[in-house]
Amino acid sequence: AVRDYLDGATTMEVLSNYQISDGSVLRRWIKKYTSHSELTDSRKGMDRAMTKGRKTTFEERMEIVRYCLDNGRNYQRTAEVFAVSYQQVYGWTKKYDADGVHGL
Repeated sequence: AVRDYLDGATTMEVLSNYQISDGSVLRRWIKKYTSHSELTDSRKGMDRAMTKGRKTTFEERMEIVRYCLDNGRNYQRTAEVFAVSYQQVYGWTKKYDADGVHGL
């Protein structure tokens, strides 16, 4: 749900698609996600924790952004391959889009 929202879905779309009771629940999840805190689902079988961010070098960020762009901006897959958070990949890619290598 959080990834859909960060990828551009509206709050109402996310609430409806994931049957979330209230916008405050989604906002709380987004806050936890973007702060790289652990977030788990309380439903059975849905307990994967989010990947925490880690420090990276400039060269690593360039490699990560290139991989992301070469793979159709698949932020989640890129985060998994490089063991960084989705939000880091998303942020670096957006910065690269706006300012090129100087944004990283």
